[in-house]
Amino acid sequence: MKELLIGSEKVLLFDNDEEFEDFAVANYAFIERPENGRPRIMPGGYTEMYQKCVEEGVKFAFDEDYDSKVERRQCVSKRVPVVDEGVRRGTTIMVQLPVTVYCYCQKGNIIYGGEE
Repeated sequence: MKELLIGSEKVLLFDNDEEFEDFAVANYAFIERPENGRPRIMPGGYTEMYQKCVEEGVKFAFDEDYDSKVERRQCVSKRVPVVDEGVRRGTTIMVQLPVTVYCYCQKGNIIYGGEE
């Protein structure tokens, strides 16, 4: 991941989908145990770093030469383990989260990805 400044905008440029997935998706999902209900697996979420960057207005991008599925779909997917009371279980679940990702062009600008 490289940090760029385009005009007054901060941009994080990722090399590939896997690097962005690791950056954006929390490392685990957890089991919620409500007092009067059945335990259920809670879907994974975003990492604290990703959330902080979004709050600060940071943009995320891939180089125009990289064919990114995340950029096209505007969604990040990753299989993560389930943790129950601090213990990792053998179960994993697929996490899918919406994201806004751009294409970084060599001319020094960014273009919205996804289907238009």
